[in-house]
Amino acid sequence: MPNIEVRNIAGERIYGPEQVDVSSTALDLRKRVLSEVGLPVNRRAILLLGDSELQDGQSIGCHLTRGASDRAVTALTLVISDATGKVLSWGGHDGKGGTQEVAGELEDGIISLESNKYAFAALKSSGQVVTWGRPDFGGDSSSLRDSLGHGVRQICCTQGAFAGLKDD
Repeated sequence: MPNIEVRNIAGERIYGPEQVDVSSTALDLRKRVLSEVGLPVNRRAILLLGDSELQDGQSIGCHLTRGASDRAVTALTLVISDATGKVLSWGGHDGKGGTQEVAGELEDGIISLESNKYAFAALKSSGQVVTWGRPDFGGDSSSLRDSLGHGVRQICCTQGAFAGLKDD
């Protein structure tokens, strides 16, 4: 059975490593992790493997590298949002997951999150995009503030950048 560990958005381990049955679903694992960290299992949260979200109904096994050693550990990231669309983050050198400069913009209205290795982008219901993390990975979008301040319908990411689909 493969070993899985889950990290918060600051990269700190919050669960595992633990052996996981490959037939377990992402939903099963997400609920176990939320319970382990003391949060309600129905809390809005996603599990990421790299920059890909694990869909609730998918088995864990379909995401793991074939032929990986039983001693190898696959690291996942847990991103939590509450019912109001507020981003909750923790860890890192500031204890706030690196969100201190944009915390006010993450208080409500978040409808989706994207991440890459070192940065995050949150899409608000207003069409505004809020970014944080390493600037060289898209975490600083201040030069695009006017363009990303409204009208964005969708965001997506690569390993080191973000893109937004706008209405206009």
